[in-house]
Amino acid sequence: MMQQQVSGDNHTEEFVGPLPVKYDVKKLAFAWFDNILSVGREFDPEEVAVYIRIFTAGVRKPRSATITRYIRMYREEGGYIRNTSRSKGLYIKDKDR
Repeated sequence: MMQQQVSGDNHTEEFVGPLPVKYDVKKLAFAWFDNILSVGREFDPEEVAVYIRIFTAGVRKPRSATITRYIRMYREEGGYIRNTSRSKGLYIKDKDR
């Protein structure tokens, strides 16, 4: 991992690589894409986040940006979800994998 150091006015911050993947949240998101989401249905990342919050009883609270990252990972692993509206953040499942 590369380490970068950024100096501000009165503080120093350290950044170490990309954000870690929380595998239980990723697994739940992928399960939602595979099992709950029907083909042709439009959805936004907040729907997936709400499902994960309910399923984990509020222990995990992923944000929409995290779910968007998992959607990209899902597509890289052979999933068929495409973006229908970038401005509104809407996605649609084209077919089952």
